[in-house]
Amino acid sequence: QMRSILEAIERRPQKMPTILMGDTNEWRTEAGCLREIEPEFHVAPTGPSFHARHPVAQLDRIIVHKDLNIEAAGVHMSPAARRASDHLPIWARLSG
Repeated sequence: QMRSILEAIERRPQKMPTILMGDTNEWRTEAGCLREIEPEFHVAPTGPSFHARHPVAQLDRIIVHKDLNIEAAGVHMSPAARRASDHLPIWARLSG
């Protein structure tokens, strides 16, 4: 699926910086779908967001085009977030 997304991005007639976000279900950045994003994209260092009650895995990702800079990134941890889902929300502050 990641390869299809990256190919669709490459085929766009108008090139622009791109951000991909979501649950990749990938436990390691060097494996699976995440190894296909280099060198055009990099992963924001958000930290573990799964499981919300005791986060141990970084399954949720913010994948950023190389033309954008990641200024800061993290995981939102609040009592409400821990109850809302089994994944905690992740965030990133970017600049161009």
